Amino acid sequence: MIICLCGLVLGIIGVIVIFPKMKCFIECKKTVSGEIIDVLVDNASEERPVKVTFSYNVLGENYRNHTRWTTYGRYRKGSIVTIKYNERRPQKSYLVGDGSIIRMLVGLLFTVVGIFIILIGCIVGI
Repeated sequence: MIICLCGLVLGIIGVIVIFPKMKCFIECKKTVSGEIIDVLVDNASEERPVKVTFSYNVLGENYRNHTRWTTYGRYRKGSIVTIKYNERRPQKSYLVGDGSIIRMLVGLLFTVVGIFIILIGCIVGI
């Protein structure tokens, strides 16, 4: 039973990591150029993660969004970047190349391992 519970916890963590970004990837299909307007660096970490704020324009309307903390990519204020956005709700967007795919793969790994552990627990009866 303990093994099944561990598998369930891993699976839930995986889904929590995957779902929001997967939803954004599915909904955000249009591409536009944007600009990096701020780069916040976490100096307390060895990996030097950054949180990037970017702006973009869709049909004359300006929008602003930000990434989560990421160690992927090198960003400089003023750089031109590629943004994917939701055509119906242009305020929903993400910065292409910000490491989101890696986070989704890690979440998927947690989910698959969790399911595998649950199956092993059910087969073995632990």
